[in-house]
Amino acid sequence: MRASAKILGFVILLLLVSTTVVWYAAFAEDHRGTLMVSFLDVGQGDAIFVQAPSGRNVLIDGGPDDSVLRQLGGVMPFYDRSIDVVIATAQEPQKVGGLSSVLSRYRVAAIVRSAAQSSAPQVQSFDGAVAAAEQNGARLMVAQRGQVIDLGDGAYIQIFLPDRDASQMAPADGCIMLKLVFGKTSFLFACGSNGIENYLATLDATKLKTDVLSATGDDPELFVGFASPEFAVMPCGTVATSSAFTKLQIKTFDTCDRAFTFVSDGQTISLR
Repeated sequence: MRASAKILGFVILLLLVSTTVVWYAAFAEDHRGTLMVSFLDVGQGDAIFVQAPSGRNVLIDGGPDDSVLRQLGGVMPFYDRSIDVVIATAQEPQKVGGLSSVLSRYRVAAIVRSAAQSSAPQVQSFDGAVAAAEQNGARLMVAQRGQVIDLGDGAYIQIFLPDRDASQMAPADGCIMLKLVFGKTSFLFACGSNGIENYLATLDATKLKTDVLSATGDDPELFVGFASPEFAVMPCGTVATSSAFTKLQIKTFDTCDRAFTFVSDGQTISLR
């Protein structure tokens, strides 16, 4: 009887797991054709998870520590241990601190990083994790202006900065500024200092218009004005908040409160 009960229990558990997997797969398939961008709550840092219309996954930054792993568990199915592209926008602890754990626990197809260097322990750990991931088959791409990452089904990432060799630059100056585009909608990811953002504004003024701005919290008015987003999302722990957001009546969100997910059908963007 005990053996029979154990077998029955195992069968029930297997059926429950199978049902969960089937329903999740159906849910994921139902969201094909839409772009989902989740700004994760990882403490004082940045981590953004992107699910492209094609189903490909992108992680932009990983926050300061392992908190990103728990957050990924909330936006990815438990059985999916693969990420198509990991992007580290700056060689700074609050950007790459959690990426070492991500690279060791997930199968990553491609890694995009700046050539800028840093002696910070979290960055050194990230560099080691990148080397290990390369040995396991991940492709490393050093970001340069003009590169485009095709995510399939009309979604792509366009890299604006750095526009020169960043190997001798400070991490904040050699950071990666990029735009995620799907149809008529877009997300712009800011980084670096006011000088870098203003420089990009003079370089690409007409290309900065966006729906959602991933902000630094101290974004200069010139840059914000050209971007003119409907929404701005700031990482938890941001000390300064740009007065430009208030002046331009831009709705802002702070990931100290919770994670925020935006959904685009290629025509409009909504907050889920």
